Amino acid sequence: MSSEKTKIFGQQLSEKVPSNQRAAFAKAIGVSTEAVRKWCKSASLPNSAQLIEIQRVLGVSIDWLLIGNQFSEQNPGIVLMDKADQYPIIKSIIPRINRGMREGMSEQALAETIQKLAELELVRLRDLLKSKEKEKEGEGGMV
Repeated sequence: MSSEKTKIFGQQLSEKVPSNQRAAFAKAIGVSTEAVRKWCKSASLPNSAQLIEIQRVLGVSIDWLLIGNQFSEQNPGIVLMDKADQYPIIKSIIPRINRGMREGMSEQALAETIQKLAELELVRLRDLLKSKEKEKEGEGGMV
């Protein structure tokens, strides 16, 4: 009988590595195709070195591989959300990044998402500042 982590790992790996790509994937991480087949069927788990290599090749987090779409207790985004009231940009970006992490986005995709969201937030803040400056100018001219 498989443990919950073994089942989740098998589901996550199967999602990222379809059956027609398993031989190439096995070669890329240095294991047999049979090992990958067993992992995908939730019959076993890789060792820690293999898990790190899987994470690297697939570009996903180990948390995502082992716990799926659930939050990790060690998720740094949760700590950052504590500071969100002080830093509005964090409040807008972190929930989206957490979702990407849970969905197994690669580090590159996460970095690009952070950059795009930060740029959008900066445009919004600039517009807000311009609006406030226009309000101040309007108040000054009415005296």
